[in-house]
Amino acid sequence: MRTKQPTLRQLGYFIAVSESANYHRAAARLQVSQPTITTQIQALENLLGCKLFERARSGIMLTPTARELLPMARQIMESVGNLEMLAKATDDGPAGTYKLGIPPTLGPYYLPRILPQLHQQYPRLQLYCRERPHAQLEAGLLDGEHDLIISTLPLLGAQTSSRLLFHEPLQLVVSMEHRLAAETAISKQELVGEKLLILEEQHHLHELIQSFARELSADILYGFAGTSLDTLRQMIGLNMGVALLPDFYIDSEIITHADPQVSVMRIRDYPLQRGIYISWRNRSPNRAFFQQLAELLTRLQHTSGKTLTAQSYSEAP
Repeated sequence: MRTKQPTLRQLGYFIAVSESANYHRAAARLQVSQPTITTQIQALENLLGCKLFERARSGIMLTPTARELLPMARQIMESVGNLEMLAKATDDGPAGTYKLGIPPTLGPYYLPRILPQLHQQYPRLQLYCRERPHAQLEAGLLDGEHDLIISTLPLLGAQTSSRLLFHEPLQLVVSMEHRLAAETAISKQELVGEKLLILEEQHHLHELIQSFARELSADILYGFAGTSLDTLRQMIGLNMGVALLPDFYIDSEIITHADPQVSVMRIRDYPLQRGIYISWRNRSPNRAFFQQLAELLTRLQHTSGKTLTAQSYSEAP
């Protein structure tokens, strides 16, 4: 007699409850009733012969056995998803939905530039985009939450491959009341002792600006760390300090809207920039397409005149 095995639905419910730490939130996320999830989890526990969750003050938590089973369940669900995506591939190019992770300091200002051209190139391709700080992007890629990520740091682990797409310049933004407001370019010596605004630590741009500040001998206003690039721009407009902001944000939110409260300038003979990378899991069956996508994104950026260099950060297949 054939032994009954867990279903994909049960594994999906197990993963959802594990990530939500709450049956009600998991049910809302999956758009099913809470009793449905409870019943299926109980059935899965009976099949496996072990308890998966135990109650805690904050909700529920994984049992030690469940913590060991969770990565396996995620790998099974990822493999099934990859099977579906491969089956949907046609002669017209990749099809289906891919989950893309991207930082909040890049996504809203870069994606509108590329999505129309990607749709034209791959009309059957859909990207489900989620904004996350870099640390969460890396963890989400390894856990299968994202199929690929575009970020400001390469992933150098053995499980992933990364490719540098291009470098994005950063420019100095000051209040129109600032002493440098009339300038279009300045020397780095003019920033000595300037009060430099910065994002909160969860953003990679925080670490990058810290490094630049040391080289420029500028003083960082840690007590006024911004939650977003928009927050920094508002503080700049109030002349609370100056900031180094990425080009895509400047083009989208300052130049396009002709913000009358701030002025933008470059620093002569001191190229400020951050790398923009695309990364994916080495075991992904779609890695050949992701490499093709990386080449396309590099070409698209090259035609805009902002590309400096591009290279591979992994030799893994």
